[in-house]
Amino acid sequence: SGDLSSSPQEVPNPGTPFEVLHQIRAHEEVISALLFDDHTLYTAGGDSGEIRSWSIPEGSGEDNNDASVAVKMIPGKILSGAHSDRIVALKTLSSTQDAVHPDLLMSASIDGSFALWDIKSGDLVTRCQMLDDSAESIMINCADIDSGAGSNVIYFGTCGGYVVGYCVSDIIGNASAGGVCPIPSCRFQAHEQAVTSILAVGKGTSASSALPQARSTSILLTGGADGSVKQW
Repeated sequence: SGDLSSSPQEVPNPGTPFEVLHQIRAHEEVISALLFDDHTLYTAGGDSGEIRSWSIPEGSGEDNNDASVAVKMIPGKILSGAHSDRIVALKTLSSTQDAVHPDLLMSASIDGSFALWDIKSGDLVTRCQMLDDSAESIMINCADIDSGAGSNVIYFGTCGGYVVGYCVSDIIGNASAGGVCPIPSCRFQAHEQAVTSILAVGKGTSASSALPQARSTSILLTGGADGSVKQW
């Protein structure tokens, strides 16, 4: 009788489920942040703190049998002068709570600075430098925007394990009054080690023993360098 040996059944390689439509040399160094909003791609790369925008016209990426008419990314504005080191977060937001479309771009850098830019013009609206009690720069690791608390709030996760929040209305109001950075709306230690990731989930309901009934709140998730994830 023959020697019958079993072997694992080979699974056919399904191949890459995506096709490269566009490829650009956005920066000369490592890409540190990407954001896509309203047919515009924002890129940040290297330690220069520079942001570049790329227009991707509507219809780009749709099935097209003629590769010669493929729509390409069009270079746009270069935003610079606000940061001196690597950008770790790019987000769009509205200057007012009732705005229909975002009109501001928020950028945050590991050098402890964050900035708001006018999306249409590319102009710098305001820049703030986060400092600790010793007037030393606070390193920012991550950021997200919460629009479910009645007003837009930007939350930053720091290398020191803290979460720091700023109301967008306060930032814009202070910028109009002379550019002084506002006092944070909140600051608390979320992790013993660095806050490496932060996510504003949105509206939630929290019951407190000090209140007769549950109150409307916002849900915030943080991830730390120690491997823990916390819901707030």
